Amino acid sequence: MKKLLIIPFLVSIIWVSCDEEPPPVRFTDPEKPLLDTIYSGTAPAPDPKMLLLMDITGVNCPNCPKAATLAKNLQSANPGRINVLALYPAISPGNALTNPWPGYDTLVSSDADGIVSNLGSVTGLPTGIIDQIKLGGSFFVPTTSWAGTVSDRLLQNSPLNLDLNSKWLTSNNKARLEIKAVYHTNLPPTAKHLIHIGVTEDNIVGKQANNDSASGYSYKYKFMHVLRKLMTPVTGDTLKADLSAGRVFEKHYYISPRYNWKPDNLSAMVWIVDAATKEILQSAEVKLKP
Repeated sequence: MKKLLIIPFLVSIIWVSCDEEPPPVRFTDPEKPLLDTIYSGTAPAPDPKMLLLMDITGVNCPNCPKAATLAKNLQSANPGRINVLALYPAISPGNALTNPWPGYDTLVSSDADGIVSNLGSVTGLPTGIIDQIKLGGSFFVPTTSWAGTVSDRLLQNSPLNLDLNSKWLTSNNKARLEIKAVYHTNLPPTAKHLIHIGVTEDNIVGKQANNDSASGYSYKYKFMHVLRKLMTPVTGDTLKADLSAGRVFEKHYYISPRYNWKPDNLSAMVWIVDAATKEILQSAEVKLKP
């Protein structure tokens, strides 16, 4: 194994988005699981649907901190029902909304590029993706529509439960992530689902353009939910079996932090996608170092 260098609550906040050009796509090699097994068991009682809100953002986007605050407020209003993933896609020269500030850690990743580009072209920041559903013909949901879209999605059900467990191996400075997806509903034989596994980091302190700051910048801004790395391909790994009630998929991975990642702030984010519609059916998050 190679080492990873790796609500009903309505919020009404209106701001102007920043212009941005579509990012290029650069794919990286996925990690190989330690365990990858499929079997049948007893169908469990359904767990609540966990929504995934992807916040597409940038360090030089002065309106983006408002989107982060909105995402946090939505989580607080719906405890245990919303996961948030912050994506910093790379952008072409001449438009530096996500490019890192000199002397600061970059939050940009080719995996964020891939997630965004697989759903279309972003024309401005901040914007978001909510469970990868289309709103008005686009997967990209304006911030003014987040609260209403979240309320609608929380009424939906999921056909599977998703359980995560992490064991921190102190002597090896890495985590063993254990993933278990169990279906409680029979799906058609033609159904095809994909699993995505990402590593995120919280409390990254850095420089952020910010309209709410007197100087126009926050120099000790805390970046949360930042996607650092995908363990799977950007397009996901296929769950290769019929999706019947009681079907169980288990995958285990080692995750080693890069030199500039703080283990105490790392989490794993996992989500299951309908390959035909791209809709996220279930998501889960766990701290890598409990």
